[in-house]
Amino acid sequence: MTTRIDLLRHGKVAGPAALNGHTDVALSEEGEQQLWRAVRNLSPEQVVTSPRQRCRRFAQAYAERHQLPCQIDDDLQEVSFGDWDGVPFDELYRREGVWPQVEAYWNSPVNHTPANGEPLDQAFERVGRCWQRLLPQLMGKHSLIVCHGAVIRLLIAQLIPGDWRDGRWYSSLDISYASLTRIEIADHDAAVPVVRFIGLPASERPELN
Repeated sequence: MTTRIDLLRHGKVAGPAALNGHTDVALSEEGEQQLWRAVRNLSPEQVVTSPRQRCRRFAQAYAERHQLPCQIDDDLQEVSFGDWDGVPFDELYRREGVWPQVEAYWNSPVNHTPANGEPLDQAFERVGRCWQRLLPQLMGKHSLIVCHGAVIRLLIAQLIPGDWRDGRWYSSLDISYASLTRIEIADHDAAVPVVRFIGLPASERPELN
């Protein structure tokens, strides 16, 4: 049986726009609706989720509704943005000398870690470790993984050539709220993971299963 892994980014969160990494912000009502629309034609056999409530609460509700096992994995949580984490962009912009640091981080995240934040190379290793650990239990099944934008980009970087150290890896891959990224592995010994699509919005996949 072909292995199918659907990576679902959480929906829109409550509150102003911010770098929400480890900040445990909740989904907005719109964000919750986005996620239910996103999974309406999926039929996974198991669910794995980030511990952050913007992922976990929906994942657990979905799993309960469909009587599926649901596993929480701490290594699927978003990158920590340290002193900037959870701070609205408007406030960061007003802080003296901070906004140029934010822009430097976006351009070259591996070289400009926010104060008290998670270095990108450590996040890459964490996500890679998570992928290798989860893969045996994902094989031969259809799995739904509910997580975060940077985590999905770092997972993709484990599978296809790309410079995950370059800020353009994050700005050029559109992983919008409640979008779906699919990985498949064929059922033969020489099969390698194939990324079928990246960041597909629910509105563009009405017949997807």
